[in-house]
Amino acid sequence: MPNNNWFIACNKFNSPTARELAHKLGIGFGRKPKKSRTHIIRWGFTGDLEGIPVRNRKFFPNANAIKNCSNKLTTFRILKEAHISIPKFYTTEEELRDAKYPLYSRKEYHTMGKDIIMVNNRDEAIRQLRNGRYLVESINYNREYRVHVINGKIVSMSKKYFRPQLWEELGKPKMKDVIRNNENGWGYYDFKDGENCPEEAKKEAIKAVAALGLLWGAVDIIKDNKKNYVLEVNSAPGLRDRRVDVYAEEFQKIMTGAAL
Repeated sequence: MPNNNWFIACNKFNSPTARELAHKLGIGFGRKPKKSRTHIIRWGFTGDLEGIPVRNRKFFPNANAIKNCSNKLTTFRILKEAHISIPKFYTTEEELRDAKYPLYSRKEYHTMGKDIIMVNNRDEAIRQLRNGRYLVESINYNREYRVHVINGKIVSMSKKYFRPQLWEELGKPKMKDVIRNNENGWGYYDFKDGENCPEEAKKEAIKAVAALGLLWGAVDIIKDNKKNYVLEVNSAPGLRDRRVDVYAEEFQKIMTGAAL
């Protein structure tokens, strides 16, 4: 049954998933909710809807939480302050004195790993900093996970792998390949249970979402031989098939609880 009080606010980039969620929840979606929509789910949307005078309007979560999550450097700073395990990152030339190369150069706002530049020496690192980027240490990891957290609990998990259908085009994957993004043929497959993901990674994922003030998030985590590192938290992850149903079910609980 349609619910005319609720609305999913989204950008054009993440509207396909927002559309699927809205359809399953029986609510509207887009950039401009009508004034009759008093409960707004922010699906990666940072627009200043709080500034629009609508009586008793509530947001899930608020704009600042989404903004902090969208800016990946701000995310790192918040997670570091919350004592969550993350890679070392560098924003000043002075910090580079103890850096070990290679490093990754990144933009503050990025998606799907398309912005990554590998930096092999201090001179190039300084150039990247002066171009408004920040630098992240390279970690020789052997596992990468995406852990979905909603309302303080884990609802789904997946592990990154090299898509077999791309082997013929890109060549057999090498474990030493360091930029494992979509563009280079890497994606996720789902776990059927939670036993394949380290317990510490699950705990870090829950802590990371809470530290950023989010109600949900898809947390990307890598693991080396010693520990887990949170790379980022996605406030509007792309969802397919079964996972859309999982999110819709959990969002329905949020909507029911907020209406009580």
